[in-house]
Amino acid sequence: MLKLPSISIALGVMLLFGVSQQTALADDPPLKKITVTIADEPLEIYEGSEFVSVPLKFRDEKDFKSQFIGAIADYLTTEHASKGYDAQVSTMAGEGFYDASILARILPQPYLKRLAKIEAAKIALFVDPDGRIYFKEILVYDPKTPIYCLGQGRPSVPSNSSIPCLTKKKNSKSSKSDKSSKVAKVAKAQWVDGKVPEDAAEIIEKWREKLFELASKQPVKKVAGMHPGLLLEMPDQELWGIIWSQSRQTLIQGHSFMPKYGGKVSGDDCLDRYSDGVCKIATDTGRPPLEVHEEAQRIEEELRLAQLRAAEIRQWCGIDACWGCSSWIPRDCETEFEAKCDEFEFSEEACTVAAVVQEQQRLDDIAAEQAVRRSSNNQSAPLITGFTFAEDEDWEKIKRTCVDYNPLWPGCTRYHLKVYYRYSYALGLRIPVRLEASSRGVREEVEGVHTGQLRVVLTPFEGDAGDYREAGMPADYVLGGREALAEFCMPDGCGAGYDANIPGPNFSDFFGVRGMNLLKKAFSGGPIYHGQVNPPDVGETNLLGVKKINFDLLFGSLNFAAFGAEVLPVLRLDMGGLSKQIHANFEETRCNSDRQMTFRPGAGSRQTKDFVIQEDRRIAYLFKPSYKFDLKLRVGAEPSLFVDFGVWGHRWNIARLWFPWGINSPDIALDHHRGTNCGLRFQVTTQRN
Repeated sequence: MLKLPSISIALGVMLLFGVSQQTALADDPPLKKITVTIADEPLEIYEGSEFVSVPLKFRDEKDFKSQFIGAIADYLTTEHASKGYDAQVSTMAGEGFYDASILARILPQPYLKRLAKIEAAKIALFVDPDGRIYFKEILVYDPKTPIYCLGQGRPSVPSNSSIPCLTKKKNSKSSKSDKSSKVAKVAKAQWVDGKVPEDAAEIIEKWREKLFELASKQPVKKVAGMHPGLLLEMPDQELWGIIWSQSRQTLIQGHSFMPKYGGKVSGDDCLDRYSDGVCKIATDTGRPPLEVHEEAQRIEEELRLAQLRAAEIRQWCGIDACWGCSSWIPRDCETEFEAKCDEFEFSEEACTVAAVVQEQQRLDDIAAEQAVRRSSNNQSAPLITGFTFAEDEDWEKIKRTCVDYNPLWPGCTRYHLKVYYRYSYALGLRIPVRLEASSRGVREEVEGVHTGQLRVVLTPFEGDAGDYREAGMPADYVLGGREALAEFCMPDGCGAGYDANIPGPNFSDFFGVRGMNLLKKAFSGGPIYHGQVNPPDVGETNLLGVKKINFDLLFGSLNFAAFGAEVLPVLRLDMGGLSKQIHANFEETRCNSDRQMTFRPGAGSRQTKDFVIQEDRRIAYLFKPSYKFDLKLRVGAEPSLFVDFGVWGHRWNIARLWFPWGINSPDIALDHHRGTNCGLRFQVTTQRN
């Protein structure tokens, strides 16, 4: 296939995580840059940089992320532990690089593997004496055909795929400075009236000679995915876009930053926190002091547990326990205990004295247990937390005048002037939670007294209108089952009118007012744009909404009409689940009952508690759910680089990069939604004597 010399696109990004940049020690030698070759492409890195592996075989995007972060974290903890890179700091650094990586945007997706041969994908890491990390990544690939932006041709890739693609949408805007304008005029003049620059014209001429030769042969072989004759018919500018896009591409991106996740633990700082022995081992082996300290504690704890287990077995055999003496066990005693473990089919790890005693007791109690055991039960119901204000209001003013027929006779003619206004609004935040209750181990040892365990699962979810109705939401407040509401003048809900009965003709009219959804004004994307929330469970974080700001952070300084770059700021609002709870009462079934028990399950988990229900009631009333969350505003950027060839433009839309810092709101708690079912009347057993 005909090929153009490789094209390199580089994006340098300097990310400074922290308050200030540390100054290198005077004794440290200056950092030196070198140039290495990756797949015949030059790459400038710092001397001493290490290349870490980029995942090329992975099950899915989650597995790619795990391998990507793990490779960086392993390198930092292995090679730079003395600079404070323990497992936690190294992992957080890896997560930050993943969020900003071009390779992480492109490789997990199927597009590039299908449309090009990947020549190289490398990551180089360097850590200077202060602990600052220098990250450089390179991707070299050879397209099989031209690659178009979605909707501009085939084959195509989405505009947010981070893969450069061809588009006929114009990229040029007026330049912002006199200097830029001069450069732009010179660059753009080479492409006016269908012309191409001289060097491009030479390449195009060679292509046309070869295309003419290929078009004359039988059978005809396609070039760049098209018939050679079709390419020969293209004007120079259009053919140049095809040549450019199918040529070998190189994408390079670099970052540097100093992590500020916590203080380093090395040198004299180690002696402030750990023993001399721990610090010596850490220094000799180059391992983090915390890791050495935890290993020593683990060995000490294993010895203590071995001595404790031996003492328990000796006591079980009826001999002197001698607590803390040693881990020695008489042979006949050990043989007897192992035989009991085999009888109960316990593994070596699970077989403890407590387990043996408990199992023996369980076997002894089975017969008695059957007599008092009762059937279990399970039930679920949707409940709603939050609030809704949805009202239709009216306002009117009337002025009446009764004009006398004459001064001497009673009676009058009435005239009036009436103006009125009707408005409506819906404001609210509703978080549905699905309550799942189940009982287990229900027994009736004393007649009329039921005991057992009550298991509760409370899961926030994105409901629909049916869930809201099932939860008892009044029909006027269902509003399509939307979680977030900020709407004024709903359809046919707002307007103003007048009615005038005055001397002469009467007048009356009504003027409707169009509605306004504030959520669609505030956000440009995300679930909240459509009134949905997709509430996260405890410990999880979900995207609420995105606002893209059409303002170039480079102020057009890199826009040269025929080529350039722009960076658009993006705001992202995330919602984090903090906690959830629901109360329980075993005596009353009213919403204002006193809580006798509170369940606070974690993320995706259930919580189990024991219960005692008197007087043969068999009812556990679970009521008043609540959900607590916080909001985080994150800042990101949407960079793009472009080249305009007149007919075609080649644009590299880089997927949004989110910086690892933001603004957090205070905790927000939503209680049971007024007017809906406040709980579930759960029958722990349906079995009767």
